[in-house]
Amino acid sequence: MKKIVSTMVLTLHQISIILSQVTMISIATTIRMRGAFPMDPGLLPPLLTADQLAELLQTTPAALAQDRYQGRGVPYTRVGRRIRYLKDDVLKYLRDNRIGAA
Repeated sequence: MKKIVSTMVLTLHQISIILSQVTMISIATTIRMRGAFPMDPGLLPPLLTADQLAELLQTTPAALAQDRYQGRGVPYTRVGRRIRYLKDDVLKYLRDNRIGAA
């Protein structure tokens, strides 16, 4: 009997998606363990999707879309038809909207 060995070839795009998901899972785990948003900029990727930001902010992509429609919320960037959030904008938005900060 011959054994059939299957190999999996991944494109660079697929690998980057997998790495992005692994990064977001580790960030989400950190959030759950700390009970707060990690303010360490090194933990965030330079660009976040709406799904990634929603996970971090413990909200939904639909809520972020509603904020964009109403002209409020986290500043965003369009890359073609895609919505992306810059890490620096996310961190600045969180700092600027902090309640009780001196």
